Amino acid sequence: MTRRVAGVVALLVAAPTVVVATFLPLYAQQWLSSADDRMTVWQTAWKVDSDRDEVVFTHEELFGVPLVAAAALLVLGAARVGAMWGRLVAFGGAALLLGSAWTVAHLAVAAYLRGQSGEGLTVTTTFGPALPLLGLACAAALGGALAVQEWPRRAPAPAGPVVYRVDGDDDTDTPPLGLPLGPAAEGPGPPGSPGARGDA
Repeated sequence: MTRRVAGVVALLVAAPTVVVATFLPLYAQQWLSSADDRMTVWQTAWKVDSDRDEVVFTHEELFGVPLVAAAALLVLGAARVGAMWGRLVAFGGAALLLGSAWTVAHLAVAAYLRGQSGEGLTVTTTFGPALPLLGLACAAALGGALAVQEWPRRAPAPAGPVVYRVDGDDDTDTPPLGLPLGPAAEGPGPPGSPGARGDA
C-alpha cells in the first residue's frame, strides 16, 4: 500500500466517523434535586435533549454544520486526490475539522468545569462518546491529508570521489616513478673551466 492510498483510506474513514459523532452526546449532565428528583440532560452537535419527555429544549446547537461540511470536504478531496486542487480540498477539510472539533471540545470542557451545583441542585457532568470519536477522526483526517500531498523529493546525497581503474595495462617495463632522463648535452663550461672557449 502506497502512502497516497493509505492517505485516501484515512480520509474515507475519518469522514463517516465525524458524521456519526455529531449524533452522539458531547457531554451529559445528571441533575439531582433535594427532593431526589433526577433528570439527565445531554448535548449533541445538533441539539440539547433529556430523558424527560415533558421537558423540551427549544435551543438548538448547530455545531454539526461545520463538522459535516468538513466530512464532505474530506470525501471530495479523497475522490480527487490525483489533482492538486483535490489535495488542497482534503487539507482544508482536515483544518476545518480540527477547528470545529476544538470548539465543541472546549464547550464540553467548559460545561464540565462550570457545574452549577447549589440551591438544592447537584449537577454531575460526564463526557460523552462523541469526543473520543472526534479525536480519532481528527487524527485520521490530518494524517490522511498530509499523506496525499505531493512533497518535494529529497535531493540525493553528494557522491564521493570516483576512482577509475584501467584494466589490461601490460606495461611492466616502466617503473612506477617514470623513466630517468639522460644527462644533458655538454656545452661550454664557465670561464676558467676545462673546455671553456678561450682556454689556451
